[in-house]
Amino acid sequence: MAGRVTLTPRPTRRREPVLVAAMLGHLPGRVRLERLRPAARALMREVGLGEVVDQLEPLAQPRLSPAELDRIRALAHVPVPLAASAELDDIFPDARDDRQPTGHRSLLAGTRAWLPQAVDDFFVNGGERLWILRVPSDEGRAGFLPQTAAGLASALAAAPARDPGATTRCDELGPTAALDLTRPLDLRGLAAVLPIPEVGLIAAPDLERLLIPARLPDIARVRVENAAPRFVPCGTSLDDDHRERRRDSEMPARVADQPDANEPACSLAVIGRIAATLAAWRPDCQYLHTLPLAYSAAAGQPALHPAVTSGLAAVRGGRAGAPLKRVQLLWPYLRGPRFALASPVGVIAGRTAAVARAEGPWRSVAGRALSTDAAPWPPVGLRTVEALWASPGVGVLVQRRGRVELEDERLAVPALHADDWAPAWGDAGDIRRYDGYRAGEVVRFIGFLLRRLRALGERLVFDLDARDPRPRLLLDDLCRGLHAAGALRGALPEEGYRLREGVAAPGVIAWDIELAPAFPIDRLRLSFVNRDGEWQAGLLQERVGSGVLNG
Repeated sequence: MAGRVTLTPRPTRRREPVLVAAMLGHLPGRVRLERLRPAARALMREVGLGEVVDQLEPLAQPRLSPAELDRIRALAHVPVPLAASAELDDIFPDARDDRQPTGHRSLLAGTRAWLPQAVDDFFVNGGERLWILRVPSDEGRAGFLPQTAAGLASALAAAPARDPGATTRCDELGPTAALDLTRPLDLRGLAAVLPIPEVGLIAAPDLERLLIPARLPDIARVRVENAAPRFVPCGTSLDDDHRERRRDSEMPARVADQPDANEPACSLAVIGRIAATLAAWRPDCQYLHTLPLAYSAAAGQPALHPAVTSGLAAVRGGRAGAPLKRVQLLWPYLRGPRFALASPVGVIAGRTAAVARAEGPWRSVAGRALSTDAAPWPPVGLRTVEALWASPGVGVLVQRRGRVELEDERLAVPALHADDWAPAWGDAGDIRRYDGYRAGEVVRFIGFLLRRLRALGERLVFDLDARDPRPRLLLDDLCRGLHAAGALRGALPEEGYRLREGVAAPGVIAWDIELAPAFPIDRLRLSFVNRDGEWQAGLLQERVGSGVLNG
């Protein structure tokens, strides 16, 4: 018997996560390249970073310059995949040290980098895979934006003098750079994670920290005069629990390496540039961003900057504000016993990835418990939640029954092509008809479909015959899988989708896909086109005889 039985061991198929996130931030201190796992290096090679992985090892004759080698081996602007938060501490052992410089100090934000806490929140809330990008702290806010190597160098050279008492118009961000995603060694900041095809969520917690003014005061505390000096026995506790803050002469001076952000110009410029970049290069991605703080004299504490919300409300009414559908605005921050202030993007991204894995990316995370020991800060009242929900459209974190929840995944503009909603919006029509499309899960579902169609196009890269049945069979299999997962309506799969050959020019293969999602979209139309030997996917503009792609 033993001679007739043979075993053929087969490796298990790698489990691919449904929703992958990427985060940019500061990771000061040492880097231990030997702790970078072989599986992580293999993933980096798959996304086109093979040359970067080769440079991590000592080479006899390196092709790059010494400065470029030092940057790569310091993992600066190099995407690195993580499967657990412990890998971050293993590769960057000094990232959580308060004594490491982070380029910005403020009373509220503190001196510690925010990225490690966001990574912890992501995996605690159920995230599976996270790409991190280390941004050097001396590059400031310009290092986070989509840049090339030359553009970032010119932005840093033209930056104003870093005087803590000076203000800035965000000139240090530099001009908008022309990107080439086929050259990963030349990309910096947000542009470095755009070539990763599996990324669907992006956030930059330390960019939010740099947008908090360094001199923004905390909640005003009651000052109690010190008691008169008197002789007491040794060992007596003199803590009367009333003197909450030292006098000004006893307070050390706070130092900011960068000038305070000139709000709202700086935040509006950052949000606008990120939204425009995603609209041009990665329309299937969603960016999470927490709105900045400002001191409110009426409330006696920091609050949401009113000029930023009014600026967003003003720009979202026209075609110029259409890219805002890819930016999910959040408010407020988190405050807990382990940190003075932190960004909620890690918590939201982790819970979103967990819900996408369990129920699908078309399901919202609103109303679900978030795993965190912190509380939303500053506290938000019911009227403020309603006001931000209506305009400009912000997802607000609230605390109910002892747990932290996201009130709603609200968007500033509908997740549609601008031609479908901008005329009615601008003419003061009934814009409430588009409220169902002002939801973050709509953008996430569309992005999920675009990534799946792009992967399908890569499988059909050599199929250029219009008579080939494979494209229709694969599209039918994809739609049936969506129906089985509960994403489409109808008792039968054929009731939830429709496939037909699109009207295209000679030599162009096109497929039009109509979907009836279960919630909250009524109908979604996509176009799958092979033009010049390259398969492309996008939203189909509802115009008679058009059939053009609109990302």
